[in-house]
Formats: sequence, C-alpha cells, structure tokens
Amino acid sequence: MDLYKNKNYKYVFNEKVNIYEDESHEFKHILIKDNESLLMFIYVISKYICAYLNSNSGCIYIGISDDGIIKGINLNEIYREKTENELTILINQFKSYSSEEV
Repeated sequence: MDLYKNKNYKYVFNEKVNIYEDESHEFKHILIKDNESLLMFIYVISKYICAYLNSNSGCIYIGISDDGIIKGINLNEIYREKTENELTILINQFKSYSSEEV
C-alpha cells in the first residue's frame, strides 16, 4: 500500500507505518540544524528523486526513520522556510526534465 495514495492515512508521531523500505519506498529522517546539514539533505533527496525518475518511480517519506517510525522533522522557523524553499527549487528543477509527477 502506498501511503501517499491513501488520503485518509493519518501519520502519528512515534508510531510505525505499515509499509517497509524497498526499491520504491525510501524513509528519510534527518536533523537539519545549519546550512551545511540542509544542503546535505537536499543533495541526498536529489539522488533519490533522480533514481526514482529513472526507474519505475517511488516515494520518499521525509520524517520517517529507517525502521518505519514516524519522527517528523524538528525545524525552527528559519530552517522550515529554507527547507521548503530548497525543496521547491529542487523539485522544479526536476519538473523541467520530466513528464512524471515529482
């Protein structure tokens, strides 16, 4: 089951999701505390987006640990906005090269 396709699915902090990481599901839980860690996060995410666009697609679940536990992302207001902006820029860069939904 793809959680992103199930609009009624509720994510509950510290609970386990009912899917596992595989070739089409990637969990990413990362601590963004400064510009360097933000850039590393964007770099890692870009690699997964690129891989999924070159395969049968997939979904990246940000804020879920490798063992499937929902951890969320703890960001202050400045890094929340910076992260949103960087992800938007990244996704828009891929959209110009793809007809797939990114």
